[in-house]
Amino acid sequence: MKPKLVLCEGKDDKAVVEGLLVHLKIESQVSVESIDSRDNLGNYLRALTQKPEFVRQEVESLGIILDADDDSGGNWRRIVEHVRNAFKVVLLAPASKVGNKPGIAGILVPADGRPGMLETVCLETVRSEREYGCFEEYVSCVERVAGRELHPKAKFRAWMASQPTYDFLIREAAWKNLLPWDHEAFESLRVFLRLL
Repeated sequence: MKPKLVLCEGKDDKAVVEGLLVHLKIESQVSVESIDSRDNLGNYLRALTQKPEFVRQEVESLGIILDADDDSGGNWRRIVEHVRNAFKVVLLAPASKVGNKPGIAGILVPADGRPGMLETVCLETVRSEREYGCFEEYVSCVERVAGRELHPKAKFRAWMASQPTYDFLIREAAWKNLLPWDHEAFESLRVFLRLL
């Protein structure tokens, strides 16, 4: 196992984090695992404490990335509570590391307290594209006619469908290096990954 581990909610998140790690040239130091749902975080962390590499203190750092969704305060408290229960340390603030072997840090995405998820951040990275105004008009029209806001995952898939590669999943965009990894919208995640 690599000396650092990042946990994230799903396969799409995992692909984006792996893409950022390659961009930062630290992929050889960090493993990324999907916990499949934030509801699995508590059980996943407790299971980690029993793994031999954690018992032997071979893992230097553990990072946890969850979507803010519509409850950034509640989701941050969820990370803090599960880390405290499993590792007996208290996270004081997002993107600050506590403890030793492993040092543990957590972050929500977006990291600035807004509601959203990783797809929200990925869409921010393409806002300056020439055709994005047309895309926003399309999304606004669909939302107005449907009488509801489109889910960020649906918005990102619609954006990808408008591209020459027309891949529909964020993980495919990450695997094919179609996301601008150096965009400022990814800065909080880049800082977080370097912190580990």
